[in-house]
Amino acid sequence: MKRICFLVMIMSLIGCVKTTSDYYYASLEGVSGAEVHSRGKVQLENLEGNSEIPTSYVLNRERYILRFLIGDASYYPHFKISVKGRDGNTFYLKPRRDMKVVSDEGVICASYYPDSRDPSVLHFGWSSGCLSEEIPKQISFDVIDEKGKIIAEEDLPFVLKKDGKYTLLDAI
Repeated sequence: MKRICFLVMIMSLIGCVKTTSDYYYASLEGVSGAEVHSRGKVQLENLEGNSEIPTSYVLNRERYILRFLIGDASYYPHFKISVKGRDGNTFYLKPRRDMKVVSDEGVICASYYPDSRDPSVLHFGWSSGCLSEEIPKQISFDVIDEKGKIIAEEDLPFVLKKDGKYTLLDAI
């Protein structure tokens, strides 16, 4: 009987709760030389009250062009970064992870995921636990050539901007 009462009590605590959070996106608008290439409204399910934001940036360098895309893939600040060499050169992106940039709770803020199909593409994400203005926000990666030689080091600051709210089910 005690087991049945215990199971009934535990089952009554299990369920789903709707949680509403602010939607933040990463902006390069303050980066010298970064140009907004396109603007649009992010189309994420359950995202409401959002407006048109910069969804693509281009950063022209002497030997290459960097593109930064914000897509409809995540509720967290992120970029899909790609590099294209000028004069037919092939370049790749290699992340420089700074594991020391953490939130008060010890969450590592930046995540980098090289694209397994295309080494000229790098996915960058920023943790929702790292929204504090006191945490330095920077994207750090190297541009390398086909032989693995570093062509350039990029350390690009960004800011987080709020644009709308999203609601998700949170299982407890």
